[in-house]
Amino acid sequence: MYPSDLLHDVIRYGLVVSALLLALVCYGYGRGGAGRGYLWLSAAFMLDGLRHLLMIFLPPSMPLTLYVQFDLLARAFLLFSGVRLLGGGVLPATLRWLLPVVLGWLVWSHVFQQGESPWRDLPGTILLCSAYVLLAMFFWRERDRNQPLGFFLAATGALLLAVLCLAQPLARQSYWGVWHFSSFQMLYLTISGGLIMALYQSERLRADFA
Repeated sequence: MYPSDLLHDVIRYGLVVSALLLALVCYGYGRGGAGRGYLWLSAAFMLDGLRHLLMIFLPPSMPLTLYVQFDLLARAFLLFSGVRLLGGGVLPATLRWLLPVVLGWLVWSHVFQQGESPWRDLPGTILLCSAYVLLAMFFWRERDRNQPLGFFLAATGALLLAVLCLAQPLARQSYWGVWHFSSFQMLYLTISGGLIMALYQSERLRADFA
């Protein structure tokens, strides 16, 4: 986890607002007729906002650390489920088996590896990165050929989220860790803006919402 000083808490406030905004946009898509999978995406981003909110107001503790680590799996599961519903397909067997495997790894590491472990979060992080990549692929397929900018921005933002998550273990220890941390907020806003733009650009989406 990133430290809980004033600068990081200010960034967390921004992350809470941007994550909840993105959750609200995805909720609007789901309620507007674009697909129930967006409701799962909304829940995933809402969980991320809740995570940062708890880290602002709760002191560092073992229960909070456990919640943050298992939150990776919960968000990955919601993102995978949302993309599956939106794409009309099923998750690859590899990804379906990875969720219980990573859950077992977390439980085992907490029971038999006391203290901090740099590898504990790695499987969950890779799983979440895979979910963001699948989300980016879905947005890319959904783009309008005549007005592609909206979903193109959403796809780019989701893909860069995967890159940021994968680089997070190293970024936390580097001098540019603050910039890395604040970049999540910018990408959430990019995806939100892209989805809002796509709504106004796409006649099909406007018809679904109507």
